[in-house]
Amino acid sequence: KRQVQNDEADLIIFTRLDRWFGNLRHFLNTQSILDAHNVEWFAVQQPYYDNSSPHGRAFINNSMVYAQLELENDGERIRNHNAGKVERGEVLSGKHPLGFKIVDSHLVEDEETSADALAIFQKYDSCSSLNETLAFMANKLGIVRSAAALKNMLTNTKYIGIFRDNEKYCPAIIPCELFYSVQRKLSMNIKSGKKHDYIFGGLLVCAECGHVMSCLLYTSDAADE
Repeated sequence: KRQVQNDEADLIIFTRLDRWFGNLRHFLNTQSILDAHNVEWFAVQQPYYDNSSPHGRAFINNSMVYAQLELENDGERIRNHNAGKVERGEVLSGKHPLGFKIVDSHLVEDEETSADALAIFQKYDSCSSLNETLAFMANKLGIVRSAAALKNMLTNTKYIGIFRDNEKYCPAIIPCELFYSVQRKLSMNIKSGKKHDYIFGGLLVCAECGHVMSCLLYTSDAADE
């Protein structure tokens, strides 16, 4: 895009139209930029597309409409297919949360790891700290995760048997009372490092070094010192 806008390109070559333009709107927006800079394009596997004439442009527009329709239909079929699998309690991929395993396309309890999953929920419920829970996982269970991965685990409703609209999607391996206790503590554990609001924070720049100045609360006690 930068090369086109800098008038550094005359022709763009690609394989197929759908490999560059995602939908009709994308095509029209991109084409307007190309026209403004007198840049043409050529699809190697579709040489019959001619964007140099009004009839050719109309043909391309119609083709993009039907291509977008087919893409949306494919998306709808995939969503319906996945919704059916969820309703039947079937997994959507080969991944599964800690404490589960996949048997015949369904999640079942993995007795070798479900105790670890329960211990992680219990640990967070007792300490309300992601960092402390991560340390517990690494030191006691030999499980290394990021804070984001741990939070995703602790909020995963599959642990109480729920996924999307199916409330009996899989076996519940975490007691509901414990799960919702963790949710409450996670929601309260949103910390902010700001103790005071500074209206000029991030706006004042040092004339000597060019760095943004930090803010400090000025009190009468500080003045006396």
